[in-house]
Amino acid sequence: MPAQPPPPAHCPDCETPVTPAQGLCPRCLADLWRPSRPAAATGPTLRLTGPGFTLELAGETVVGRNSTGREVLSRFTEVSRQHVRLTREPAGWFVEDMHSRNGTSLNDVGLTPGRRIRLARGDRLGLANEVELVVDIQP
Repeated sequence: MPAQPPPPAHCPDCETPVTPAQGLCPRCLADLWRPSRPAAATGPTLRLTGPGFTLELAGETVVGRNSTGREVLSRFTEVSRQHVRLTREPAGWFVEDMHSRNGTSLNDVGLTPGRRIRLARGDRLGLANEVELVVDIQP
């Protein structure tokens, strides 16, 4: 049986320094032992445009005040630390509310926490009724 590769020195999702003994990132709770993700060039990227900022994502990502986007979202106190998970699959991009305290909406309709919904270009993703992000899917 081949030996398991050593864990990364930094979380692949949020770049937080991690130690070999950790199985999950202490900041974004990413699984440090999961197989490597495919390169970003293998599918469309997701662009989320908010008030004065843009987030560009290429693979599974958690967005929130203490996750991807923390540099711009930390000022929005109603947004949760890990608010939504965005995933790219062969069928497209999906959003899932991660049981955020103040909820998530898609085109003004509240999302059920834990339920994945497919995104489309032009969708409006609301985080806690405080931040609206416009979805653009790039080929």
